Amino acid sequence: LHMILRTPEYARIIGWRTHGRAWYVIDKARFVSIVLPTHFNHGNFESFNRSVNGWGFKRLIREGPDHKSYYHELFLRGRPDLTSAMTRLINPGKRLPK
Repeated sequence: LHMILRTPEYARIIGWRTHGRAWYVIDKARFVSIVLPTHFNHGNFESFNRSVNGWGFKRLIREGPDHKSYYHELFLRGRPDLTSAMTRLINPGKRLPK
């Protein structure tokens, strides 16, 4: 995801908020048709959203400058090294195979 956010060709599709602590999808239609198939092997935004939620990203829904952005305390612009400390969350509502 850091690589995608650094790609100049995607600057009008997905980007960082100016403070660098959150990112957002600027053009959902182009994100679904261009970015998802190229980097995630699917074109389903809901699946992508579930995936980022599973990594602990929070969707900022309060009105304001970060409205509809995604935030994770270990996902910061210019600090891809922090992502190695991120862990996938386990959904306690789902059954794991025996």
